[in-house]
Amino acid sequence: MICDAPEMHLEWREALTPGRVLILGEMHGTQQSPQVAAIAVCDALRAGRSVGLFMEWPTSLQDALPDESQLLKSQFFTATTQDGRRSHEMLGLAMRVQTWAKEGAPVSVVPMDPVDGDRDAGMATAVRVWMDAHPQSVAVVLVGNVHARLTKGFHSNADYESLGYRLLDLGDRVRSLDVRYANGSGWFCSPDCGVHPLSGESRGDEWKIDWFARGTFDGTYYIGAPTPSLPAVLR
Repeated sequence: MICDAPEMHLEWREALTPGRVLILGEMHGTQQSPQVAAIAVCDALRAGRSVGLFMEWPTSLQDALPDESQLLKSQFFTATTQDGRRSHEMLGLAMRVQTWAKEGAPVSVVPMDPVDGDRDAGMATAVRVWMDAHPQSVAVVLVGNVHARLTKGFHSNADYESLGYRLLDLGDRVRSLDVRYANGSGWFCSPDCGVHPLSGESRGDEWKIDWFARGTFDGTYYIGAPTPSLPAVLR
């Protein structure tokens, strides 16, 4: 067995075929979105693909990835601000995929955030460079849903260019899904870091994907009632 994520029979369509980039926009700090990312990676592996899992973590963590204790000692995980990118579930996702790789699965975890400068430009470049080097592989990109947008501009910033927008020249090779959920909660830093309610609309208990004509996104993935994932290093 090359991976152990549950088979949820989600409708990925062509998003996990060779040469594709699947972007999963999330609200940082839930248990469910990283679990969906694990399922996407595992479904691609089961289909015989090689996979890169791109995470919104500093690129400086690449060397520390094989060692959980080193990750937890890093400046990223011990920072004063503990947002949902540093959650138990996010750490568990990286470690789980690393375990699959150690057991022989053709998969790698890629921290893609340059931190300094234009983060979206840096993250898009990381995905593009990896895909150029692995043209028959699949990239699964787990990122905050603002970065996952496929259209230019956001709120008052008409010039904002997200990671997703910067990959549009790849055409149909890119698919971006935004998260949807029922009422629940998550760990996020607005206005302060902690467990906060998330208001959504129930579509039942079953996780599902809905595709539609390309706009800001190509579709949505529904995770039911979200539950919080606390920081791996709770200060």
